Amino acid sequence: ARFGPIIGASEISKLSGEIIPDLKVLNSSRIILCTVKVWDMLTRRWRQRKVIQAVSLVIFDELHFLGGDVGPTMEVVLSRMRYISSQRKQEGVEELRIVGLSASLANARDVGEWIG
Repeated sequence: ARFGPIIGASEISKLSGEIIPDLKVLNSSRIILCTVKVWDMLTRRWRQRKVIQAVSLVIFDELHFLGGDVGPTMEVVLSRMRYISSQRKQEGVEELRIVGLSASLANARDVGEWIG
């Protein structure tokens, strides 16, 4: 809602976790909010989904949960997004930017190098 006046409230969407409705929402939005698990479901078939290929920036919040319950899913999704970025680079398309946010990480430098 805070970005509404800047880019238009209709272009900001929160994904529900239902694949078909979420894919329709992705087509009409500039900013998407979702959990790692929802993004995992949507990006598993990223080669068939042009809207996923068009994403230019992904921000992962709470990276300190990499060692927790959601950690394995977050790691898989981060790895997939890195792979998508490398494929885009090979095709001559602008690389995907990946940003990670966290309260505190003991190994922040290692995580940052891994993310790219």
